[in-house]
Amino acid sequence: MKSIKSFRLILPMVVFVLAAMVSSCDKSERGLLDTVPDSAQAIATVDFDELLKNAGCQVKDGKYELTPQLTSLLGNSDARSFAEWLSRFSKVVDLNHVVIYMMDKTTTIGTVSVTDLDGLESALTHYDLHKVDGRDGYDIYEGEDGSVAMLKDGQAWFARKADYVIKSVKKAEKDPLASLVGVKEFLLTEHPLNFAYRYSGISFNWVCGSVALNDNIMGMTIKGMDDDGKLLEFDPLFGAVNTDFLRYTPGNTQLAAAFSVKADVPWDQALAILKAHPGLSMSQKGMLEMVFSQLKKIDGTVALTAAPAAGAPALANFSFSTWDLMLMAHMPQNEVNANVSQLVATARQFGITVDEENGVYHANLSRLDPSLGDVYVGNVDGYFAVSTRPFDSNSNNSLTQVFQGRGGAVALDIPYGSETMKAFGLPYGLSVTLQLEKKSVEMRARFNGTNGSFLSSLIDMIQKMN
Repeated sequence: MKSIKSFRLILPMVVFVLAAMVSSCDKSERGLLDTVPDSAQAIATVDFDELLKNAGCQVKDGKYELTPQLTSLLGNSDARSFAEWLSRFSKVVDLNHVVIYMMDKTTTIGTVSVTDLDGLESALTHYDLHKVDGRDGYDIYEGEDGSVAMLKDGQAWFARKADYVIKSVKKAEKDPLASLVGVKEFLLTEHPLNFAYRYSGISFNWVCGSVALNDNIMGMTIKGMDDDGKLLEFDPLFGAVNTDFLRYTPGNTQLAAAFSVKADVPWDQALAILKAHPGLSMSQKGMLEMVFSQLKKIDGTVALTAAPAAGAPALANFSFSTWDLMLMAHMPQNEVNANVSQLVATARQFGITVDEENGVYHANLSRLDPSLGDVYVGNVDGYFAVSTRPFDSNSNNSLTQVFQGRGGAVALDIPYGSETMKAFGLPYGLSVTLQLEKKSVEMRARFNGTNGSFLSSLIDMIQKMN
């Protein structure tokens, strides 16, 4: 045995794992997509070489060298086997253009163009895949566990069973993914990773995403799309976020999320879809109904913020006493006042002392639970507002550019050297923004406190926390 068995069919497995964590376009890749049926449940196009470069891997004298961090994470033996596999297969298949697709939850197929047929056949034999009787024009190489590599017309497929490949390619001959022009073109955009996931939405059929890696920054774009390529537009559902809530958001806030809901959002239709899920219990359905009854009242911006309120040892335990939380939701004034009155009345029924000053009510809930503390509730600037700290309209932060003009956004910022970083045992800080644009969701992420590329820093962090 020249190498460990786990690397016999590592091509589809490794690529798919990298795709889940986080394509360049030419004739080769277009041909690969032509063999994918439009009934596939998920498809990814991957520039494997670009991912490896961002992960810090290098090629010297025709051989791949892994970073010390990746070697430590995999273990010396597996790391050597992986580097050897990369060095051998990169010479015989085009790792710059790899397609992974799933027909269902249990059927994953990887396919790639062959650049050296003799070399590939030799590599397969080296990894204990031996040629068996061919079918339907395919040369089939099978491993001891039944996994197969199949060759035909300059293309290779990797799967658990030969039937998976043969059946899916036959389906593609009749109904190819290429007939879904919008999805196909999205998968062919020039990024190291693109993916499309079939989803039965209200007005779209696919969730399409792409990942870009620019040194130490990872960007992701996600769009909803129908079979004809028409994009889901968010304008009918969301207005621009009112940034007034930021006046009450302190500068040490590490998580802020807000979106602006229009009054005519089809909440009943969304609730019906969620309640139709067969895995929900009656109590869960009841909880959904309660949540949606409040969502229906919203007629503008909803915001949630969180800031550290305690030292490093306690921050890992989420509670009202360790994190300062604030919720602000704009509703009709009668609904705001009704919600405030109901909460105050409920607290007093439990024997909690409730004070009032300038329309804001205060109570300490620690007698109910030691993890609870001060809570402030009131009608603040027309918002139903709940907070674990007093409302201060003179707070100062730098989040306006994240939220202004967007239908929604999320900002996460864990500074390097912060108590939060120490509490969770992180070697670096982390900054992430997620913004809702007119036809897409845009995400940007980077690590704080390191100059390494994004994937190499991610691998380093996982290795240090392992």
